[in-house]
Amino acid sequence: QLIESSDDFLGILKPADKSENLSEIERKIYYAILREPKSISELSTLFQVSVQELSAICTKLQINGILNTDNQNKFYTS
Repeated sequence: QLIESSDDFLGILKPADKSENLSEIERKIYYAILREPKSISELSTLFQVSVQELSAICTKLQINGILNTDNQNKFYTS
């Protein structure tokens, strides 16, 4: 990795907290998945949020590079 500034160097030593700019529900999802990969239905049961709403939130988190899915359709952190 190319280092162009002291901030780049510090970023390598201490990666940015991916949860710092998330909404409350996004942060809850992030920390739940951080512990163990979970499916949309598991998240829906855990947080009492509709599958449709969670799908939109998780898609946004995937686009932002915070979550990924495995071959069993479970989300995990990047």
